[in-house]
Amino acid sequence: MPESVDLEKATMKQYGTWVKSQNQLLFDFTKQGAFDGALEDFHGNWSDWINLCLEDYFTVVHNVGIGLLSRRFAR
Repeated sequence: MPESVDLEKATMKQYGTWVKSQNQLLFDFTKQGAFDGALEDFHGNWSDWINLCLEDYFTVVHNVGIGLLSRRFAR
């Protein structure tokens, strides 16, 4: 896996492969307890993880919740 990639010159297939591997790596780190905050003690599946990441992004960057989290993950 490359340390960096020029996404402007990448094909959609190259971009998709790179993003998928990066996301899988972060998902694996999360399952092993590497992060704090919303991802601390995470025991969900891939879909739950994506929803947590998107919800956290919109909360932190745009200060708005988009309602992707189920009540079982709300803190």
